[in-house]
Amino acid sequence: MVALFHFQLFLGVAPNHGYLAVDLFFGISGFVLSAAYCERFRTGMTLQAFFDLRVARFYPLYLVGFAFGLSMLAAGLLPSALGSWEVGTGILLGLFMMPNPGSFQLFPLNGVSWSLFCELLINAVLARWLWKFRSRHLAAFATAGLIAIIWMAGYPYYLNMGWNWANAIGGLARTIFSFSLGMLLYRVAGGRPRHVHPLAAFIPLTALLFAISPIGSPAIWDLAMVSVVCPSILVAATLSEAPAWAQPTMRWSGGMSYALYAIHWPLAVLIGRPLKSLPFGIAAMLYLAAAVALAHLLERYLDRPLQSYFKRRRGPSPKVNWTGSEASQTK
Repeated sequence: MVALFHFQLFLGVAPNHGYLAVDLFFGISGFVLSAAYCERFRTGMTLQAFFDLRVARFYPLYLVGFAFGLSMLAAGLLPSALGSWEVGTGILLGLFMMPNPGSFQLFPLNGVSWSLFCELLINAVLARWLWKFRSRHLAAFATAGLIAIIWMAGYPYYLNMGWNWANAIGGLARTIFSFSLGMLLYRVAGGRPRHVHPLAAFIPLTALLFAISPIGSPAIWDLAMVSVVCPSILVAATLSEAPAWAQPTMRWSGGMSYALYAIHWPLAVLIGRPLKSLPFGIAAMLYLAAAVALAHLLERYLDRPLQSYFKRRRGPSPKVNWTGSEASQTK
């Protein structure tokens, strides 16, 4: 849905609300990192060790997306013109996954990288403070994020905030709210048993909700999606287990999803121009098919071997704790 949203923007088609899937990503991240790391922080894991793991996870595919952005720059296909200063700072800072202060966008060579940067920021806050928060303090932190979202929400795409300097605070608010809420959901539901249910195979179809472009009150729709629908999807996926026949497809789609996110924006620009002459439905199917196929190849033949190499270098990690003591911290 995020990829389709950006492709629609590039082709000048009225976009869906796929940018809200980023808020689901932040919620999933808060849930999963609570399960994977909070107990490790209690037993002495350092901030440096944690960040080594996170950078190893994020950087390889980020770098691929960055290279696609450089190709876009070399081909003269950047959506907005950049001067030599903006280009130079964008390349230098972009190599280190840092936003560019010299351009309108935080990451002009791959616009979606703002969310990866915010993810690393909230990861640092998690490692330094959030894992120690009682649930009521975590709820207050999430509430502050929601208030900031409501305050910052605006036109033209309402909660589509964070990608440029004018609404960067809104992007941080989205990160704080959904990530903290994901942590709270883990504490409440992470220790509960999961039951196989055939309907769980259809949870991915909730992605179609992000394609809805409501008429009348889109801002209210966005807020409802972020504060109610995305958490509900996460809870449903937490408490249920898909039947065996659906799990290979789910594992495959989950495995390649980060690669797809990392490359889809510059890829839309690189291949979108020759597709503009086609009917939108056909152009979108061709673009998404190419993006998914390339993401699969990158995950299978680049990221997976690299992650295995990093894992061998650092030794075996403790097993992820889905029923850890965080689930009991509900006061």
